[in-house]
Amino acid sequence: MRITFIGTSHGIPQQGRKCSCTLVEAGGRMYLVDLGTMITEALAERSLTPASIGAVFLTHMHGDHVNGLPAFVDQIAWAWKDADPEIFLPEKEHAEWLEGWIAMTSGKEKAIRWRGVEDGAVFDDGVMKVTAYQNRHTARSFSFLLEAGGKRVLFTGDLKKPEKDFPALAADTSLDLIVGEAAHFSPTEYIPVCRRYRVKALCLNHCSPKRTAEIPVLAEALAPVPVTAVWDGMELTL
Repeated sequence: MRITFIGTSHGIPQQGRKCSCTLVEAGGRMYLVDLGTMITEALAERSLTPASIGAVFLTHMHGDHVNGLPAFVDQIAWAWKDADPEIFLPEKEHAEWLEGWIAMTSGKEKAIRWRGVEDGAVFDDGVMKVTAYQNRHTARSFSFLLEAGGKRVLFTGDLKKPEKDFPALAADTSLDLIVGEAAHFSPTEYIPVCRRYRVKALCLNHCSPKRTAEIPVLAEALAPVPVTAVWDGMELTL
């Protein structure tokens, strides 16, 4: 499994940091977690097109996680007609608004594969399996566990607090990586969570600048588990 961090900012773009979006590759297939930035441009920079994307998983409907979605569906409606991703919306009723956006901007009719999100298994294409866990950041917000090639990666999305709504994984769960947000609470609040589960690595995404000074404290507490603050363009392979 290869993970590329397209956008790693918190809430608003910063110089050199776009809003939340992550590209995940496994078994020759590609998937996106959140679409807070203009993903079509980011794909073009990598000689990819929307037709490369098999599924999009949106953690919640705040703009810094979905503002790139209208542009994405607009372009697959008229420019990339061979694109056919499944798009997982925490609130599926918003698909009606997005269909209206397509009609307004391109005048095209294209069947988009909108999917709702509920607790439990939501996706399995034989390469990637995705399980959703509702959290308390909003009334309809989710964390996603991605499993492929024997690797397990948890994207927390935005949380209320790790001790309150970290996904209730089984006690014997082993996670190869947690991609955890660090905008709404101190990164040190991951310490008890990471100690409770068998976590092999932690990446801090969506990190507020005021929280960065606390990252070394977290890293020291969790050693030898590696702790990394991610940045736009960073790639890692599991």
